[in-house]
Amino acid sequence: MKSIRMVVAATVICLFSPLQAMAQTFYLTSGDAGTSYIIDLSNGSFTSFSTALQTSAYALGVTDSILLSDISNSAIVEYSLAGVPTGNSWVGPGGFAEMLDGTTNGQGTYYGASWNTRGVTTSDSTFTNTTVLFDPGFPVIGITYDSSDNTLWLVNDSNGSVSHYTLLGTQISTFSPGLGGRECCLAYDDVSDTLWLSENGSNVISNYSKTGTLIGSVTVTGMSPGNTWGGEIALGATVLPMVPVPSMGTWSVVVLIGLVMGFAFYRRKSAQHAV
Repeated sequence: MKSIRMVVAATVICLFSPLQAMAQTFYLTSGDAGTSYIIDLSNGSFTSFSTALQTSAYALGVTDSILLSDISNSAIVEYSLAGVPTGNSWVGPGGFAEMLDGTTNGQGTYYGASWNTRGVTTSDSTFTNTTVLFDPGFPVIGITYDSSDNTLWLVNDSNGSVSHYTLLGTQISTFSPGLGGRECCLAYDDVSDTLWLSENGSNVISNYSKTGTLIGSVTVTGMSPGNTWGGEIALGATVLPMVPVPSMGTWSVVVLIGLVMGFAFYRRKSAQHAV
């Protein structure tokens, strides 16, 4: 009887315990339109939220919330992962012309792609106190942090190439994605150890290996984002609890367990009466 109880308990736990599912979410900014997009890469669906609290907000870093900087790094606003302002905001130093993309190492440092300043910037935990980290020698239009080796990936607006750099500004590798437009909106996916990027104004997000092999792409149906530059995936996969609704098959198993328990109880009582 004890073994039956253990089996039943284990089965119930398996049937009704919360499941863990990985959320593949890509955040895309369209600052001139005052809008950012939350894209589900698993099915190409999206929602959007307003960034009207800022003027031309593009550069972002995503962890358990979104820090979004305006184009000059003058105003930084925090949003929840659902795009709701948290009420936290900071004043940046300004003066960074065309900061079009951003990223974070998840440990209190933010990086930016300052297109007109021609440099990679580094900032503190509030995306402020910003300085130029290094100049790669080309206009940087996209940036993302690679948590696997503490490096950065940059998009060169002169030729559309994607290059791998150390934090000291030394180039490690480079590849051409060959999309044909202005490649931008670069994001590192630390779950698959791959890169995602798009073209300015496109509703297609493409996935590449770090050696430049095109793995696939996601078309976001119904999205016309306009002028897009910033893109990012939350550093550290977001794990969402999902409680499953028992199906008819599940209920059948539950009923079967009940019958087995009832039969075992009946057998036990019958054996006691026989004695």
